[in-house]
Amino acid sequence: MVDKEECSALRALVGEVVPLLEGLTHARLNPAFEQLGMPPIPEDAGSKRVRVEESLRQVPDARLPHVARCILEQNSFYVNPSVRFAIEDLLWEQSDPPEIPKRARRELAQHQDRFLRLLDRFLCQKNRAPLSMTYSTGGG
Repeated sequence: MVDKEECSALRALVGEVVPLLEGLTHARLNPAFEQLGMPPIPEDAGSKRVRVEESLRQVPDARLPHVARCILEQNSFYVNPSVRFAIEDLLWEQSDPPEIPKRARRELAQHQDRFLRLLDRFLCQKNRAPLSMTYSTGGG
């Protein structure tokens, strides 16, 4: 992750999740750190809170996306959906978007009203305005 701002945002989001590890016993913290790609901290290093904070602090910026992906993939503890979505958004921003062939884009544009109705039907949420799409016909 090159952008320091994105890295700070990701570290803050991961920092909202890892305190959930404090509910584990001291003996189970290091295996949990390992599962999330975080460095182990000796049991005598302090309280569980101190160990969790220290382990997160020791995660280098370049390794933070890996830790975030591990958090998203684990099922050991609950991650608030808004935090989960924010982590996913930051990870997706840094990755390369998939290549979408011109033909698929054209077909989607031709049938956008039908497509948006279908999305509205499957992504039905209370108090949400219907989806709309604007796109440019110029360029690739």
